[in-house]
Amino acid sequence: MAKSRRNDGFAKSKQFEQLNPDIEDEILEVYAQLTAESPDLFLHQLPEFFTFLKVPHCFIYDILQCTEYYYEFMQRDKLVVDARNVKQQTTINLLQAYTITGSDSDLIDIVDIDKLIRHGNKLVKFRNNYHHIYESWKLFVQAASDSTSKSAIVHYKLSLPDLKRIKAVLNLDESEGRTSFSDSLLIDMLSCCSTDSDGNIINFDFDKPKEGSYLSIKDFAEILGNLGELE
Repeated sequence: MAKSRRNDGFAKSKQFEQLNPDIEDEILEVYAQLTAESPDLFLHQLPEFFTFLKVPHCFIYDILQCTEYYYEFMQRDKLVVDARNVKQQTTINLLQAYTITGSDSDLIDIVDIDKLIRHGNKLVKFRNNYHHIYESWKLFVQAASDSTSKSAIVHYKLSLPDLKRIKAVLNLDESEGRTSFSDSLLIDMLSCCSTDSDGNIINFDFDKPKEGSYLSIKDFAEILGNLGELE
């Protein structure tokens, strides 16, 4: 999980971020289909790309919202970048994650195939393990709230108070000489899934900077992957 916890016996699963050859072949096959008449794949084609791969919407919603925002508000010459605009900055992070846009260059909506494979590798692993992710996530959400419908559970955002409530439900507070599940560990949970091992942002939800730390089902999937739960 987070680097600060590695001295306590935690370490991210190396296998999770390793490229699965079968997944790479699957991604390249879809890429070839979508670039049959053009040498490049563009950002606006990502929704179609992930539809072909059948990645559940809950794992790509953040990508789709940034894509829509880019073409509606940002694709124009001489765009003035506003550091105070959360949606704009988040969308730039997405462009840097998926396209040939560099940190100091103009915004370019041509998808970088190597970046697409790296990020797509995780998303397809989420797809392949969706049932396990959802059932595990449901246990957490139902321990923290009254949510019962599948839609409410999938879209729920676990806050720090929710995690404290779960800790109480699971009887993880210090008692009878047991070591407690500390609040600092809960905070680590909220932060460990925000970036990958190289420090790159992995969740592009517009609400993240505004609402403070919380866990979405996509964040939870990242945690399960880091714990070695996803093959």
